[in-house]
Amino acid sequence: MKSLFENLFLVTRFVFLENRFVGFLAKQKNFNQFLWIFYSSVIVNVLMPVLSFFTSYRYFEDVFEVCWVDPEDINYVSAIDEDEFVYNLRYGRFIGGSWDQQGKDIEDLELFQELRKYLDNSSWEDTNLYELFMEREKKWCSSKEERKKAVDRLIEVIQQEGYKTQRELLQENPKDVLKKCNDTLFPQLNEIQVSVGRNGELFWETNGQHRLILAKLLELDKIPVLVRARHRSLL
Repeated sequence: MKSLFENLFLVTRFVFLENRFVGFLAKQKNFNQFLWIFYSSVIVNVLMPVLSFFTSYRYFEDVFEVCWVDPEDINYVSAIDEDEFVYNLRYGRFIGGSWDQQGKDIEDLELFQELRKYLDNSSWEDTNLYELFMEREKKWCSSKEERKKAVDRLIEVIQQEGYKTQRELLQENPKDVLKKCNDTLFPQLNEIQVSVGRNGELFWETNGQHRLILAKLLELDKIPVLVRARHRSLL
């Protein structure tokens, strides 16, 4: 029975959560964004938690619940040593090992340093931001001007309106959110995702790296996150 759920989960994750398909769909002329949002809500809130429960050795409740945390509490990149593809199949697991003692400092990331340089009034041309962003976001950002405009707009919105959840943004401008859903097929899962270490410390896991860095540099009080995994000692 377990292998049946495992295989079903693998197929479901591959078909419904593959992270490059949504940008293509959102650009189609006859794309029904509201039907997609309803459909994705069913997958995220019903099917995936059920399958995750049956395929995870350890599972914690409310895995897709959005939590608000201080970005200054997220200082390291997680070092969970697992196959990336398999790890992305599962949410809500307790994972043992020393991954929470080996994380890389976020401030050592080139993206952090380049964004800080830009916010310190360096010109866009004096940074490597375009090259860094284009490594991951080719599907919706085709030029330096377009990328710069998007970054400037994000900074402006955060400063003037505050940091909003993906669900809030979906209500305001679903078409735009779906086009910019970088890391997952469903925008409800495109929040910054973290893991919790044995002492309660937070590690950046996946999704929204530049959003997290901007939140830290702009000194925001709280940002929404999804908890991807917790250390097994917290059981």
